[in-house]
Amino acid sequence: MLITDGPEEGCRSSTVAHGTRDAGGSGCYSCAGYLLRHDERGCREGLPWDLPFRSSDVPIAAHARRRTGLLAAAVLLGMMSPTIAVHGATGTQGSRIARRLTEAGHAVRALTRQSADLAVLESLEQAYSGVDAVVVSLPLVVDDTALVHADNVLAALERTRVARVVFNPGSPVPPAFVGIPYVDARVRLAQELPLLVRSTSIIAPAGPYLENLLHPWSVSRITQQGEVAYPIPAQARSSWVTLDDIGDAVGEALTAQEAPAQQLIGGPEPISGEHLAEAIGAVVGRPVRYVCLDTAEFRRLITPVLGAAPAAHVAALYEQRSTGPEESPLPADVVCAGTTTPEQWAARQSWAV
Repeated sequence: MLITDGPEEGCRSSTVAHGTRDAGGSGCYSCAGYLLRHDERGCREGLPWDLPFRSSDVPIAAHARRRTGLLAAAVLLGMMSPTIAVHGATGTQGSRIARRLTEAGHAVRALTRQSADLAVLESLEQAYSGVDAVVVSLPLVVDDTALVHADNVLAALERTRVARVVFNPGSPVPPAFVGIPYVDARVRLAQELPLLVRSTSIIAPAGPYLENLLHPWSVSRITQQGEVAYPIPAQARSSWVTLDDIGDAVGEALTAQEAPAQQLIGGPEPISGEHLAEAIGAVVGRPVRYVCLDTAEFRRLITPVLGAAPAAHVAALYEQRSTGPEESPLPADVVCAGTTTPEQWAARQSWAV
């Protein structure tokens, strides 16, 4: 968890206008799930995504037989740049994902609370209209509004027929509803998105975000007191992950010929709190030790960042993990190691208060 804040209609191409030719005369590559051909009458439907291509159609990899495959193959062959809508693209998490996608050559439609109001279905419909893919994340809302957000996302995706979705729930999702709106909203999306969108990937962190250590209270404690403080036992080995590694995984899932159904992204290896403190201390230039932070103190520190109710919810989750039964190991077949070590991550940060 990051502590922050039927047939289709219409032309959806991000590269050429409906009814016009591209520079090479071969036409529009991604209109409404169809491979389109151009003739003297303009843009017309040539083949639906579930039929084989003919050599007379737009030359593209023969194995790209579905719209999602067409999108991936077209990107690989450099014929188009997909338009990807990213929720929270101006926030801490979404901005990293949007930046990584932009660096990879994708056209990003930044969705903010103003341009894509999760509480208003029509707002989401407009935000998703004409895009090739959507990166979905939900804000830290802990009341029943979270369930409304999830329902609206599902309804808007169904109405706009988006071909590909990547969902980042912010943490591993339990297999069933637990009676907590924040969690259940994410369970609902994880269960229903694959039934609704042909290509759905769930990309979540396998452990805590290293960026959670960059809040002012944490940075000052590291640089002034020589302490990395977090509500995880010092000896516990956690798979600390970076936002950049999550962004890379999201980008890969959006362009893969066969997108993964689920991935949990962690660091190169699970590490203890002491290892984490040593890595950061080497960068800040002073000895740093790890302190297991009491959850009540943790709640007090994050309340100015999140607000009282979300802070209480987050602190309760950490309390449950520390006092409850031991959690089952994450399924090895979906856990993927990121590439950024804590040492590399720490070296990229500014540790000035």
